[in-house]
Amino acid sequence: MTHAHHRPHLALLADPTSGTRFALIDAHVHLHRHFNLAAVFDHAAANVARAAAALRLPADSFGVLMLTESVGVDRFGELMRCAEQTAETIGPWRVQVCDENESLRLSRSTQHMLIVIAGRQIVTRERLEVLALGTRRRIDDGAPIDETVHEVRRAGALPVIPWGFGKWTGRRARVMRRLIEGPLSEGLFLGDNGGRPRSAPTPPLFRQAGDRGVRLLPGTDPLPFAHQQVRAGRYGFMLPLQGDERRPFQIIHDLLLAQPGQPPIFGERDGWWAFAAAQVAMQWHNRTRRPRR
Repeated sequence: MTHAHHRPHLALLADPTSGTRFALIDAHVHLHRHFNLAAVFDHAAANVARAAAALRLPADSFGVLMLTESVGVDRFGELMRCAEQTAETIGPWRVQVCDENESLRLSRSTQHMLIVIAGRQIVTRERLEVLALGTRRRIDDGAPIDETVHEVRRAGALPVIPWGFGKWTGRRARVMRRLIEGPLSEGLFLGDNGGRPRSAPTPPLFRQAGDRGVRLLPGTDPLPFAHQQVRAGRYGFMLPLQGDERRPFQIIHDLLLAQPGQPPIFGERDGWWAFAAAQVAMQWHNRTRRPRR
């Protein structure tokens, strides 16, 4: 796998001075129940604007937040209901439906636009996660990973297996290698994570996946803490906008499946201190959520 997975490589895109619009896509977004949606969108728009300016992309480049919602969470549905009602706003953000069930358009004045795309996060029998990007269909936890990937594809979504600290070791590493090297690898993606330490070695499975043509779709993966609602839009990948803007997920889906190269990545991952603090906080969070016997 080349360094294109870690640094934006604009040679894969159209000339950024040509007027082409670019989508800066965060492919792993949780809108946790206690997150203030207006605040999430404000921070996401600011993060995307900073990234676009740093890369000298056109001013009308915009952000895409691909949701990865777990069982019992449906904040996309909350946004959809808002779009269908008279108010149509979340704070200063106007919410509008697109010409596909999986996407919503958010706008704040004429200067800021975000696309929010529905998606699910499924936990497999092997205790690996699979992201289903671009669907509202419920896909049950607990099935074998092969069956889960097939189900994601049947839903018309993009299947992504995200990196997670300690999750790609031992038996689960063997499961991952089998997937990467087998027939299911076609149209399968891996997910990098904005919380993975930026100075950490590249995971061996990323290299193996790159050698097999399996690409990375990075995202921020905000944790369930209030201070994490500033993260969306900080880390992801870029695509040039082409086609009917009223069907943004279909554009992203078709571009990713048609183009064999790794999409350029924008943003930076966390440092070691932030990573360690997040791991300690998650251990405490998980321990305190366990039901007492």
